[in-house]
This record gives sequence, C-alpha cells and structure tokens, in this order.
Amino acid sequence: RYGLLGYKVIGLDLCHSSVALANSKSQEFGTGAKHVVTYFKDANEHVEDGSQDYVTTSDSYEHLLDPITEMFKPARKMLNKKSGKFLLVTPYKSWMRGKFVPLADPWVNGKDKNEPWNSGKPRNHLVAPTQWSVVKQLEESGFYVDQSFVSFCSPNSDVPGQGNVFVESWLDQNA
Repeated sequence: RYGLLGYKVIGLDLCHSSVALANSKSQEFGTGAKHVVTYFKDANEHVEDGSQDYVTTSDSYEHLLDPITEMFKPARKMLNKKSGKFLLVTPYKSWMRGKFVPLADPWVNGKDKNEPWNSGKPRNHLVAPTQWSVVKQLEESGFYVDQSFVSFCSPNSDVPGQGNVFVESWLDQNA
C-alpha cells in the first residue's frame, strides 16, 4: 500500500506465501516494491544502512525474546541518520499475559509445514507488551519517542482490556 502512494518499499516477512503475494501485487500494480523472506534481525543483509526514511512494524515485537537486539538495533541501522522515523504497533496485554507458552496451535508454532502460508518458524507470543515496556526499550536502543498510546479493541475482545500499543519514534541524535 505504501508503494501505491509512491514510496520506495522494501517489505520483510517470515511467511513465504505473504512475500510471494506482496511481490505479485507489486508487479501487478507497478509499484516497484520488493519483499524478502527474512527475520527482522537479519534485515541489514537486505536493506542498505541509512537508506530508509521510515521503518514500520506491526504485530512482530511480541514474538521476540530480545526486541532491542532483534528489532530496534537493526531498525536504527536502516534509518536515515538525520530524519529516520520508526513506527511500531504491537498488541497490548496479549492473550498470554507475557508468559512463555510451550504448547500452542500448530499455526502459532509453525508445526504444520504442509501449509503453503506457513513460514515453519516459531511464532509464539512471547511477551505481553505495555506502552511503557516498549518505550523503555526504544529509548535504550537510541530512539527518541515522540508519542505513544494504547488503543483498545472492541468490548467483544477475547481478553478484556486488550488493545494495541502504537509508538512513533525518531533516532535520538544524542545516542
């Protein structure tokens, strides 16, 4: 969708079929967007350092044991040093309340390798992020947090009070 707005896009995802679909749509609509199957922590193998004005991520943070090393530091390297901006969305009070879950649905754990949409890689929710835990880790990683807030889901949510954390941050020039 960013490509349709004229942005130069490099998309990263673990799911082979999602990347194939995104590349197909990029070609169909002539956006020039490119998509790669990779972990976020390995993004710097596919994206030139300092080449991005924006890095966005949605529903990824909660799957990482160490978001600083696995997401925030690679994002810093990708961003333009003068104007780079990082936008993050992650579930607030995710369904497991921050506990490790050794047993989950096959889709979540990537056990059913026969499904074409499955990356085959672990996908558990490992933490239940809060607005404050995300902001703290971003600041520890050298970001200046411009704004952060929680938006709550509908009252029919499986978990009362569950919503999404939204964080907008810039590179901290003093870090």
